[in-house]
Amino acid sequence: MRLASIVTLRPAVAEDCLTLWRWRNDPETRRRSFDMGEVLLETHTRWFEDSLSRGDRRIYIVRANGVDVGMVRLDLKGREANVSINVAREWRGKGVGTEALRAVATEAFDRLGLVRLVAEVKPDNVASRVVFERAGFALVEERPVTSFVREVGREEATSARRLEELWRGPFGLEYTDRNAGAGEKRERFWRNLLSEFPVSSVLEVGCNLGANLRWIQPHVLPGKIVGVDVNDYALARLQLGLPSVKAAVAVARELPFRDDAFDLVFTMGVLIHHAPDALPAAMSEIVRCARRYLLCGEYFAESLTEVFYRGQHGALFKQDFGARYQELFPGLKLLKQGRLFEEDGWDDVTFWLFEKSRGERIP
Repeated sequence: MRLASIVTLRPAVAEDCLTLWRWRNDPETRRRSFDMGEVLLETHTRWFEDSLSRGDRRIYIVRANGVDVGMVRLDLKGREANVSINVAREWRGKGVGTEALRAVATEAFDRLGLVRLVAEVKPDNVASRVVFERAGFALVEERPVTSFVREVGREEATSARRLEELWRGPFGLEYTDRNAGAGEKRERFWRNLLSEFPVSSVLEVGCNLGANLRWIQPHVLPGKIVGVDVNDYALARLQLGLPSVKAAVAVARELPFRDDAFDLVFTMGVLIHHAPDALPAAMSEIVRCARRYLLCGEYFAESLTEVFYRGQHGALFKQDFGARYQELFPGLKLLKQGRLFEEDGWDDVTFWLFEKSRGERIP
């Protein structure tokens, strides 16, 4: 019999270890698993402790009406993840699994910035097949294993492309001309920051005409500074003024660089111009490309706040960007935080400098 249940997810914690071990060794769970052997508590504990510390894995406890009733796991690889689910025996057949998968899809697409979820079940596991299909997963392969896929909808990409086109066109040209002298007072900030945290290579995402890179240039070897932007006009002006800086047309959500390519990757007044549903993808790419440090300087608000910006709706959003980074990437270590005012060359911008842990893997 199905029960009307409010299904939610919470991150797993160390105290969940024994409960997950019991669920894992349930006879029916083992029969449905690819590895049907019983797992020793010692083995499970080592695996669970390692899982909680990994940046490329998320484990969630499924709760129904306030009770812990199962688990969902995401194993991250790039911008996709493999999904595993296990519902406690007494809660099976009540619709909990379907709702848990829908909830984890929302978490994956809206919070983690993933674009694709993949699941594999044994061909004879009819119950799991039904659950995945009801949760919006599409069957893509029957044998030798049954595979399902669910992909992010088009809304996120649509909102991102709309803003990219806005900044690529006349709106972006006007911004560039209007802010030609914006960086005149920023030398002190960059000198102090790079003296305290020296780097050998830098990428600025949303560099415009180089108001920040002009002050970074004296501290980094020639050829090791890169700026990307969506506006050709701004990049042309950057190249005229700073010929040693490498400039490229690129969007934040698809950076054309290898993993760990730069000692420092940063944005200043750029993430505020990303729609909330597109922000995780941009942050994910920034963290992926950073070898050691990432910095963001943005307008701060305690909660997500849209600001009507020069005649445009949906073009500027304030929020706690530092908290958002750490929510998406718990392995990031906050090294420095502060505010920058007119005397620093900015209009009340809050900045966060993070260090990327060696084990941090990026969704």
